[in-house]
Amino acid sequence: MEAESHYQATEPIISEQALEKKEEQRRKKKSKGIVFNKPTLSKKELKSVLECMVQDEISFGKVAANLEKEFANAFDFQKALSAPSLTSAYHLAFLSLGFEKEDEIIVSASAPVAILDAISYVGANSVLVDLDKNSFHPSIESIQSKISEKTKSIVLNYPFGSFFDYEPLREYLQSDALPKELQKQIKIIEDISYIAGIEHEGSYVGSHSDIAIIGLHSDMLMTTGKGAIILTDSRNVYGLARDLRMHNGNKPYRVRYDYTIPDYQAAMGIEQLSSLPQVIERRKAIGKKFLEAAQSSKYLGTYFKSTNLDAFGQFPIILKNSIENGMRYFNSLQIEIKRVNEVRPLHQLTGASTTDFPNAEKLYQRGLLIPIYPYLTKANVERLIGAIRGYY
Repeated sequence: MEAESHYQATEPIISEQALEKKEEQRRKKKSKGIVFNKPTLSKKELKSVLECMVQDEISFGKVAANLEKEFANAFDFQKALSAPSLTSAYHLAFLSLGFEKEDEIIVSASAPVAILDAISYVGANSVLVDLDKNSFHPSIESIQSKISEKTKSIVLNYPFGSFFDYEPLREYLQSDALPKELQKQIKIIEDISYIAGIEHEGSYVGSHSDIAIIGLHSDMLMTTGKGAIILTDSRNVYGLARDLRMHNGNKPYRVRYDYTIPDYQAAMGIEQLSSLPQVIERRKAIGKKFLEAAQSSKYLGTYFKSTNLDAFGQFPIILKNSIENGMRYFNSLQIEIKRVNEVRPLHQLTGASTTDFPNAEKLYQRGLLIPIYPYLTKANVERLIGAIRGYY
């Protein structure tokens, strides 16, 4: 009892007033900074998710099926399939195309690590290709040089929402430059996570591929927190991927994967899809201002080239001095930034020599991502423009 009485009489180490003051200081400090990303969410998403909860629609069901129909229609594909992550979407895509051990998949050294993981899942081999000089993309010629009789797929992505015209590659794959067997064998997969909704010559980017994949992670054009959509015109690809996604009384027994999303997450995705045109419009408006600022700087630049076709899903700046200097500079201005390829580029992850991938390595060693999202205020946009122009 004495010990209890003594404990009650002891003064707290930090008073409530001091804690409140500390919290107020933290809030003020945070309010002065610009965070790296804010998902573009509104009351529409909240309402849709709550409706699912009220109706007990919390597992995979009719709302997820509706999401798939909406995405297929929106991007001019016959079929769509939802998945819980970008990695699982690639895994299902590779399985549905029958990739297996010793097959080769050509992919950019700066592509998402999810691709590398999925390639490993099916036992295939990744064939990495370096970026072109001063570009976010490999050249058509460098991709062609990697094609062999073992090539089963070429994965094309649009880093940061930067457009690249891959039509010459499609023409090459359908030409007499390749044996008929290879023409039929090689499948094109396009990752349009950062450029979904951009039109080129009357069709959406990615709509001419065998499979297109849209990631729905929090830093992408659309988000459900996590997840992805697989798009295809092939009934065979769709049917096999759908069968492998879950056990649903399917016969005969085979290994299947728990690759479904809940209805409340799907409801969020439907609302995100409806807002995509406005999201792209806002990103393009901000991105063009950032591009003008970067082009006027002596100490940094960027590789965006097609401002009418770029979606500016992210905005990388390429520093002409050390990346550490850039990180210190933006941190001093309370601007949250991230490195390009935060996990590291694929050539480093696979243990390849950096000298074989000089351009992808340069992008990693000199590239920083600065905030760009629709919820940036006008004042914050001006502040970021000033930071770009003032970089030294």
